This record gives sequence, C-alpha cells and structure tokens, in this order.
Amino acid sequence: MSIRKQAAPPRRLTVGDVVAAHSWDLGEWTVAQIVQLDSASQTAAVLELDWSGPEPSSVADLGDVAPLRLTHHSWNGALSFYNLEWVLPRSHKVVGAMPLLHDKPANCWTSGWRLGDQLARQRRWDSGVHEDPITAWKAEYTGETVNEYLSQPTAPRSEVTQLTIRDIDSLDCAQLVQRFPGVTWLRLHDALAFSQPRAS
Repeated sequence: MSIRKQAAPPRRLTVGDVVAAHSWDLGEWTVAQIVQLDSASQTAAVLELDWSGPEPSSVADLGDVAPLRLTHHSWNGALSFYNLEWVLPRSHKVVGAMPLLHDKPANCWTSGWRLGDQLARQRRWDSGVHEDPITAWKAEYTGETVNEYLSQPTAPRSEVTQLTIRDIDSLDCAQLVQRFPGVTWLRLHDALAFSQPRAS
C-alpha cells in the first residue's frame, strides 16, 4: 500500500514567510526565510538571516535584515541556507512575509530545526574567538577529514548528537551511521555523490 504524500506542510508555510525561534546558542530570538517548498521531498529551503533580538511579533520588528553569510572556519562567505523537513516545530512561529532575499536552490541538507547555531558561531568568530565551546555532543568535519576518520578502525563516537559535514564530494552513509550512532541532527553541505546498488 503506497503512502500518500502531503501536498502542503502540516503547519501552514508559504514561500517568503519569515520564521522566528528562540535560540539557546544566542540566548535570544533569531529568524529565517522560507525560500522554496518541495512537495516531492516534503522539504523547505530555509535561509537564515543575520538578526537576533527580543521575540518579534511581526517582520516590522526586524528592521533591515540580510542573509547570514558564513566566514567562520573555512566557509568562505557561503550563505547559511539549507533544506529542512517542512514540519515546523511548535516552538517556531511565522511572523509575516517579505520579498525573497535569495532565489536559488539550496545544496545543503539538514535534519532538525536549529536556527541560531550558525549565527552564534559566526559572531564568536567575528569577535576573535575562533574555537567553538567544547561540547562532546557536537562535531564538525570536512568531507575529506570525515572520510579519513571513517577509514580508520576507531571506536564509534556515540556521544555526538549533532554533526555537520561540509565540502563533500562523496560520503559512505552506512559507515557514517555506524561511527556516529547517536546523531539526531545532521547537516550535509556541498555536491553529494551517493552510491547506488547495482541491479543483479
């Protein structure tokens, strides 16, 4: 029996909507814009904005906002822009809509809404703090370093629940799951090449 896909998100979302959420990383509220909605994959392309402050009641409370560009570590000015499942958490709210600040597809995939994580990292970097706080449950790799790590006979990192991998050319997802069995939030960024099983 086939499962019928939903034609729209469970909570109403429209391209151009601005979503607000409280960020524990920032200690205040932050926002993002919905750039695209894809009913086939049931995802939303989410563009984080360079803003934080008290809980907004409308887009008018935001003033002039711009997309968040990442220059921390080796991001080289990339937008904080990714595809997410389109189920908006109850802790998030739509505060209005505005003209699109970006209109291209996202090439990053993330599980779990965590608005403010990248903005907090960028602000630490801009203030001269180039090391993330030591948190055993959070890890970030490039595609090259994670593939090198996966090729080594080391014990699984079960403590990691949030994992970011960027600059990816290819990735063995089966090994990734075995090496990081506790991950509940995963962000993959760049052109991905997934191996497909051969037909017998």
